[in-house]
Amino acid sequence: HNVHHELEGSGANWTGAGIILQCLYSFYYANDLHTGIVSNMREERILVDETRGVALSDTMDEQEEKEQLEAPKTNLYSPIKILLVRKWALQRLLIVMLTGFGIGIVYYSMPLAVGNLGFNIYLSVAFNALAEIPSYIIFSFIVSKWSRKGSLLAFTTLGGICSIMCIMNWKEVVLIGLELVSYFSACTAFIMLMIYTLELFPTCVRNGASSMVRQAPVFGAVFSPILISAGRSNKVLSYGVFGLVILCSSVFVFCLPETRGVALSDTMDEQEEKEQLAM
Repeated sequence: HNVHHELEGSGANWTGAGIILQCLYSFYYANDLHTGIVSNMREERILVDETRGVALSDTMDEQEEKEQLEAPKTNLYSPIKILLVRKWALQRLLIVMLTGFGIGIVYYSMPLAVGNLGFNIYLSVAFNALAEIPSYIIFSFIVSKWSRKGSLLAFTTLGGICSIMCIMNWKEVVLIGLELVSYFSACTAFIMLMIYTLELFPTCVRNGASSMVRQAPVFGAVFSPILISAGRSNKVLSYGVFGLVILCSSVFVFCLPETRGVALSDTMDEQEEKEQLAM
């Protein structure tokens, strides 16, 4: 029995390393794929405009030289550079990423840790899968009525408290109910966080910011197998840690501005002007 648990623990540790390697491979593969697509598009483009009498390029090299001179030079990482240079943007980015990390711990860990509660594992997995459906339904009703900051704090707090309460030696039915409420709260908080992130940043950096925030919960999932394995002997190391992390990470949301009903900006300067006028 002890050997079985040791094997499971070692397998959980290697799971995190596998996730990191997979992310690195996907990143480099995506860059190579993007480069290949752009290269093929340049080779296949042929300028044909006989009605205006535009002369065709004699070779593909001349055509590529013209495109390079006419097309503006863009940097794929320029939005991230802008986010790191502006102090207020960096502060917002770090806060929402930290909050996403805490939400990811609960969001990805809860369905995997249900075996530690002693409840029927098949029913537990089914209930967790069904818990995501009402989270989207309820979110569609509250997104236009509740404030972004208040909603995010409410769901993260509820999820953290219910997760911590799972460490109690109560009946299995009560524990699985608390686990489902915690998971439901994490699902709804995750959706609200992504909407909140889109409204916190202007258009020029919105995609870069949302992409980085999207990776924060995934990074939190790296620690899930380790905590779940440790929680088999003591639930405080799993459900207790889940709850404390999401509660502590969401405290800094108080520093963010409210964005519900506020017009979105296109540039960083426009965003700064609006906030100065609001103050």
